[in-house]
Amino acid sequence: ETDNNRYQMVNQLEIVGSERRIPDGILYINGLPLVVFEFKSAIREEEATIYDAYVQLTVRYERDIPELFKYNALCVISDGVNNKMGSFFAPYEFFYAWRKITGEETVDREGIDSLFTMVKGMFDSKRLLEVIRHFIYFPDTSRSEQKIVCRYPQYYAANKLYENIKLHRKPEGDGKGGTYFGATGCGKSFTMLFLSRLLMKSIDFESPTIVLITDRIDLDDQLSGQFTGAKNYIGDQTVISVKSRAELRSE
Repeated sequence: ETDNNRYQMVNQLEIVGSERRIPDGILYINGLPLVVFEFKSAIREEEATIYDAYVQLTVRYERDIPELFKYNALCVISDGVNNKMGSFFAPYEFFYAWRKITGEETVDREGIDSLFTMVKGMFDSKRLLEVIRHFIYFPDTSRSEQKIVCRYPQYYAANKLYENIKLHRKPEGDGKGGTYFGATGCGKSFTMLFLSRLLMKSIDFESPTIVLITDRIDLDDQLSGQFTGAKNYIGDQTVISVKSRAELRSE
């Protein structure tokens, strides 16, 4: 339960490793340092940018105070105007803004409003715990350090799809829930992965069977590799790829 957890935001705490470093902010949940913040000023520090905040986290802190990130869920970088979150292992281009609070807004927040939106949106205590529990994905095996943290459209889409599927499921419903349109490049494959975990972990669905159907070979290869490499994340060790309807029936 959300109310059973203890949240502490600590400012300018000195961490001692091979060097002494002072992250701008650390969010502790039940004593674990789960989110690390690094800020630059868009006004005072003319030479510093939000990218410098990223470098501070992923180069200097990783080198000098790696113990801080053993339990890290995600990181936030900001200059007060530009605000992004992402995995500690992610390249800079895979840090993204969180531009909605409830998911119902029709206009994405920009500039300084986006920091307010991130705090009220992703850092809502219930929402943050959902992100940590269901929307951070580690591949079963990987040649490099890899951790995927959801983007805000994926979080809201997966949750809306889940609720709509539950609403329309038979016998009470018509069985036609869960329709979704996503633009090219919006990360639909990860949205499907996050949705699959929600379905598999839900007490409302008793061990559901999930079938993914694609109409392109490249997409089939992408989803096959992604889902067969996410058995632990999804919670099902029998994720398989099939080539035909006949093979699907036999399985």
